[in-house]
Amino acid sequence: MSRIHQIAPEAATGKAKELLDAVQGKLGLVPNITRAMANSPSVLEGYLGLSGAFGKGGLSAKNREQIALAVGQANLNLDQPTIVYGSGRRPDAAIPRPGLRLRKGHVGIVVTDPQNDFLSPHGVSWSVVGQNVTANRTVENIGQLFAVAKEFDIPLFISPHYYFPHDHQWKFEGALERLMHDIKMFDRPGPLDTTGLNGSGADWLEQYKPFINDGQTIVCSPHKVFGPQSNDLVLQLRKRRVEQVILAGMSANLCVESHLRELLEQGFDVAVVGDATAAAQVPGYDGYEAAITNFRFLASDLWSMLLGTARRIVPMKLWRRTMQRLNSVNRSLLRPLSRLLFNRVLGLLQASGFSSITAD
Repeated sequence: MSRIHQIAPEAATGKAKELLDAVQGKLGLVPNITRAMANSPSVLEGYLGLSGAFGKGGLSAKNREQIALAVGQANLNLDQPTIVYGSGRRPDAAIPRPGLRLRKGHVGIVVTDPQNDFLSPHGVSWSVVGQNVTANRTVENIGQLFAVAKEFDIPLFISPHYYFPHDHQWKFEGALERLMHDIKMFDRPGPLDTTGLNGSGADWLEQYKPFINDGQTIVCSPHKVFGPQSNDLVLQLRKRRVEQVILAGMSANLCVESHLRELLEQGFDVAVVGDATAAAQVPGYDGYEAAITNFRFLASDLWSMLLGTARRIVPMKLWRRTMQRLNSVNRSLLRPLSRLLFNRVLGLLQASGFSSITAD
């Protein structure tokens, strides 16, 4: 059985590099099959063209997504482990990854600042966070995390950010404290005054309101700078005997990271959902890059809503039923598709001079 050498994206040149860069840009990683096909750029180009054609065929969007998810999860079995990075993946660090095995009745979901000023195109910080929020699908992923919390009765804690008139009388501020005050971020007229709150920058994103305003979600007092030291989040977690925290929200390198650090110091076991957050990106400085590095160095684990978080939360019996339904669809669709793809790729490879190839 002959094996084809896999070309690493950084070693590729010419047309092969152009195609592999396109794959990286679309998927956030370069699957092994495309690395192998890069030996012949015409083969890779033909494969990518064929793959793109399925998007224009008779398969429903749901079925195409199921196929992509199944294939994508298989492709994550690379020589080097990967971690979430935005809507894609990146090589993992060569450091321990303790993981977090959730225990029913002792886990809570904490979301920081799910508010318009961070997550709405009309928010005052959108010019610096909007690109990252969009790329990461942060709004959608936080929404999915809320839905999982409610569906499986997991306590949901919101650590919001509000500034009142007396907060603007502070005698000194850090760089981004001053910026937030200057642009009137999260401003409200007073602690007991909700005048003008609805739809304002301090308000929840509209699609989150059914989850947050259901009478069950614990909305903590506001944190004032970045961490939870100045609010009652830790007390609320302790009173519900929560020991494990799934952490998400805004902004990645500020409030989320500050919450992570304090929760760790308080003895909680924490996993961060890396694609349910985002950060400011300005020339020369990338808040999301900084946060992902520190999440990986500090947290018990770094999860993705697309690949893994729901699987860790959903009860095993229900997950198995869901996967059985998915697999029945995958088998009926993937078998003929995989044979079609293999035969097409095999023909292209043989036409390019690779005469001895066996599927394994």
